[in-house]
Amino acid sequence: MATSARSRADGDAHPAATLSLTLYGDLDVSVLDELPPGRTPIVTRMTTEQQSPGVWESLRREVAAGHQAYVVYPVIEDRSSS
Repeated sequence: MATSARSRADGDAHPAATLSLTLYGDLDVSVLDELPPGRTPIVTRMTTEQQSPGVWESLRREVAAGHQAYVVYPVIEDRSSS
């Protein structure tokens, strides 16, 4: 099991801090090449913005069924108009 060098209040490692510590030699790199016992595989899907209503409905169904779901949504701000 890998351990993180720094943790947020919720117990998850902060990715930027972990990357920084790894790059500058303050943290060893651990490779996790297998799932914990009983863990189901993660499903990753990439969609377009036009498909977002269906994505949100799918997420609602998964959460209602007691499953977890995560959304990674990059936001790019146009700073030239600020």
